[in-house]
Formats: sequence, C-alpha cells, structure tokens
Amino acid sequence: MQFSRLVIVLLLSALALTAWAQFKPTAVIGVLALEPKSEAMERWEPLSQYLEQRVPGYQFEIEVFNYDELAAAVAAAEVDFIFTNPLQYVQLIYSHQMSAPLATLVNRSGDHALAEFGGLVITRSDRSDINSLSDLRGKTVAAVSPKSFGGYLMQTYELSRIGLMAGNNYQVSFVGLPQENVIEAVISGKADAGFIRTGLLENLAKRQRIDPQQI
Repeated sequence: MQFSRLVIVLLLSALALTAWAQFKPTAVIGVLALEPKSEAMERWEPLSQYLEQRVPGYQFEIEVFNYDELAAAVAAAEVDFIFTNPLQYVQLIYSHQMSAPLATLVNRSGDHALAEFGGLVITRSDRSDINSLSDLRGKTVAAVSPKSFGGYLMQTYELSRIGLMAGNNYQVSFVGLPQENVIEAVISGKADAGFIRTGLLENLAKRQRIDPQQI
C-alpha cells in the first residue's frame, strides 16, 4: 500500500513538473480596432505568432477593443501592451501609469511607407451643394466617436478655424466603430457628410466593399 502511494505521488509530481515546464506566461496585447473586430483580429493575429517566435518563453494574445473598451482594459490592468492612436495614448498616460511608446506603426500603401495619417471629410459624389468646408454649415455630419483622432478631432479642428463649431453650426451624428459605418451613413443619405481617417476608402474599394465613384 505504501509503495502504491509512493508511486502515485511520484507520478503526480512528474505530471506537475511537466505541466510547469510547458507553462509560459502570457502577454496580452490590446488593439484599437477601427475595422470590424473579426477583421481586426484576422489582421493582427500574425503578430502574436511572430512575437512567440522572436521572444521564447512567452505566449502573446491579441484582444481587440473599441475606444471605451480599450481604456477600461488599461484601467483594469487587463492588457500588457496596447496599439492605439496618438490621441488615446496621450489621454491614457494622463489617467494611468504608462511607459513611453515602444514602437510606431508604419502602414504601407503599395511601395510607400506611411508613418502618418490624416482625416477626411467625405460626401456623396452627387452632392453638388457641398464643395468646401464652409458648405457644412447647417448640415449633419457622421463620425465614429468624439474620441477619434483621424475620424473626428482633426476635422473639427479645421472647421473651428473657419468659425464652424460642432453642435452649433453643424450637427454630428456618432455612429460608432467600425469607421465603415460613417461611409454607409453618407451613402444612404442619413448624413450630409462624414469624417473618416485616410486610407479607409482605398482599403474598402480594393476589397470591393464600396464603389468609390459614390464618394
């Protein structure tokens, strides 16, 4: 009986040691998803595989969030690293203890490296009454969120420079992420114009999700 107990203890110890040897700490990477979350996960998942090859002994897990979800995940210490836009990073460093940026994401368009991005104001191509920023006076504009850098704040800043203030001189309808929602609101006529970040139209047109001639 004592021998059997000893064998069982040794087997359990061996199993525990094997499990411990296979255990790898997991680092969670939070990503701000501007596209649908399923598409964002598909696009970012290869990063975790790449990092696991480059950083032995660790597992990396990608989680995608909208603006508020990512801020909440940082507040709850549920993520170890984040990818977000410059504006949200600045907001987070003032509300939470965060390190200096470790890397800057450089997108590519064909053979061109794009280390910067901007904001667009779009309308339907048949809106002959909207040809300049001043024509947005009295109009309704679609945007994803007041926290969006390239999809709201860049545009409202430029409009403020010519005396047009959101809520006073034009109305803003926030349609939420993904930013594709803004284009749909403009094409359907629910909004006179829309705020989006650069690169989105080209990306959707390339994937045949929109007809660029409509914008």
